[in-house]
Amino acid sequence: MSRPRLLTDPDDVAASDEFKRCLIASKKTQEQVAAEIGSGVSQGTVWQWANRRLAIPANRAADAARAVGTTPDKISTEHRRFWAKASAWIDEAPHHYRGPMPTSGYEPAPDLGPSQHVGIALSTVADAMIVIRAYLEDKGEPVENLPDPVLVKAALDLVVERAEPLTLTNVIAFKRQLATRLKETDNGDERREAAGAG
Repeated sequence: MSRPRLLTDPDDVAASDEFKRCLIASKKTQEQVAAEIGSGVSQGTVWQWANRRLAIPANRAADAARAVGTTPDKISTEHRRFWAKASAWIDEAPHHYRGPMPTSGYEPAPDLGPSQHVGIALSTVADAMIVIRAYLEDKGEPVENLPDPVLVKAALDLVVERAEPLTLTNVIAFKRQLATRLKETDNGDERREAAGAG
């Protein structure tokens, strides 16, 4: 069995070195850190992360950082790149929401800001937009255009109901729940239409 190659990306190398520094400073064994991170991470994986063999994936960064007492962005290039992209999505969101909005059943909303009539915080809207973008990109659909208000409302409802901060790890769970919820909504609409036609 051949040994894994060394990381070549300078950012991945620096992140691996930082993880190793934090691991040593934590005075925990690789086994202890692996146990804290949980399922799918072995002592060998922790060794590879700390010795420039494997980059820490984004979905493990928060748990790995917690285990060694640092922040995910310092030990995972993938995590840092994801949140840079997510920040760009948030920066773009107001521009997507300028212009005409549907008026039937909606309050006029010339810009993305706190919703006065329901009190939804801007951070909640931003989290919902990240979930929507992840959902649309996963389906291979264009994300440049204003999403369907039903999609926006479903994502907002989901973020508010879950009442937990959005992380790289749970955005995938949010995306899956959004897909399930939309499928259930579509099925309910089809049943209502069929009942009305019959």
